[in-house]
Amino acid sequence: MHAEDVIPLFLPIMKSLGLLHKQGMIHRDISPDNFIIDFQNHLWLIEFGAAGVSSNRRQQMKETASDQTVIVKAGYTPLEQYRKDGKIGSHTDVYALCATMYTAFTGHTARCYHKDTKERYYADYNHTGMAMESLK
Repeated sequence: MHAEDVIPLFLPIMKSLGLLHKQGMIHRDISPDNFIIDFQNHLWLIEFGAAGVSSNRRQQMKETASDQTVIVKAGYTPLEQYRKDGKIGSHTDVYALCATMYTAFTGHTARCYHKDTKERYYADYNHTGMAMESLK
């Protein structure tokens, strides 16, 4: 697809996510397989089963990070979402939406975090002494 096709298609999704984020909610599972296009060529984001609250909202609700399941999809999940104690928020969905748009533009999954994310994350931060357990 071309930019002139992709951007108008995703613009209503961006606006809807903005409203969701203002409420302290995040989708947490944005990827191409969670979109459908109807007969009027409108794009719909589906599958809100993984939706949750942002780290800031979770603190306000006195909910712990362990109360939420870690959801990951290679190529679409930002690094912070790989960690149970990762700070997730609207930026988490924005990253996944941009990765999804990249796929729409190119027809390929972003390679930077494809398949080996956990290993690359550990290798990149090993020099800081971070334990592998923090990735579980």
